[in-house]
Amino acid sequence: METDQQAAAPAPFDPTAARLLLEDIQDLIDAGMPLVSIAQQARISAAQLRAALNEGDAKDIFTALFTWKAENDADARVDSGFVMTPTAHEITRAFNRARQLTPDDGRGIALIFGASGTGKTQTAKHYADEHNDRGSYHRRAVVIVRLDDVVQKGFDGVLNAVIREAGDVVEFYSEMVKKPSLTQKIADRLEEGGLVIFDEMQHLSPRIMDSLRILPDKFGIAVAFMGNVTDSARIAKQTQIISRAGGAIVTIEIPKEGDVDALLDKWGVMVDKETRRILLAVGRRDGGLRYLFKVVQAVKNLERATNSKAGAREYLHAAAVFGEYKGGNSNE
Repeated sequence: METDQQAAAPAPFDPTAARLLLEDIQDLIDAGMPLVSIAQQARISAAQLRAALNEGDAKDIFTALFTWKAENDADARVDSGFVMTPTAHEITRAFNRARQLTPDDGRGIALIFGASGTGKTQTAKHYADEHNDRGSYHRRAVVIVRLDDVVQKGFDGVLNAVIREAGDVVEFYSEMVKKPSLTQKIADRLEEGGLVIFDEMQHLSPRIMDSLRILPDKFGIAVAFMGNVTDSARIAKQTQIISRAGGAIVTIEIPKEGDVDALLDKWGVMVDKETRRILLAVGRRDGGLRYLFKVVQAVKNLERATNSKAGAREYLHAAAVFGEYKGGNSNE
């Protein structure tokens, strides 16, 4: 088993790693962490650290800085695991609705449109892990295909990507029997009422999206398309897709106030009214939840290094450095 000390041991000196390390430390200083405190905890002099930052050369103190930052990060690490935010709950409900039987014994389609950093992909991964754990041993309940990773073009390329993600099954086909189609191979790998989630739907042409209706219509396998908010205008013209989505359409312009609160609660962040206003402004915009994580992580590092509780001032500094916060209110 690897010990914490072993995990923190740096690789041989590398100029690029040293430059990035100095950039990280400068960001922490800009966010309010005293240079003197960093030097003391890393067991180097403040003059050495100041010279390294000014000259961009950390060769003589690289090991000390690397070890300090690794230990500080480990002690102050924010839990980056999945949180069932209000938005994640909406997405999960859309997946469940798509998997319900339709009047013609098929399944439905879910459409998830959302800004970056709103938790779409993380929610899909959590949903897949949860349902595949309790699904059939031989068949998958949920498969996720990232369309930006699909190399083979066209409809067959997309189907082959689903097959690869679903994994291998033992296939017994007599030479006297016609080989199965790609769609039949998918049906052989997913359980009845299963779900295929296509992430980054902007890589699908309208024709291919329409052709994928064969999965819910003929094979009883639900389909979910996830993409950016701008994709919703394009999909609006595909009436056959929209009609099968019904109540399984989710549009996320920006993260909700409840999303930010759920994450802060998970991370154990208790803040006053002014600090919450700052964090809402960071989190409630395109990519906001990713920025929020960086800001909270930076403040946790600061609190650990200074052994003191941060307030609005420290969160404001961190928001400016790590959250691209330029002032203003949240989008309420």
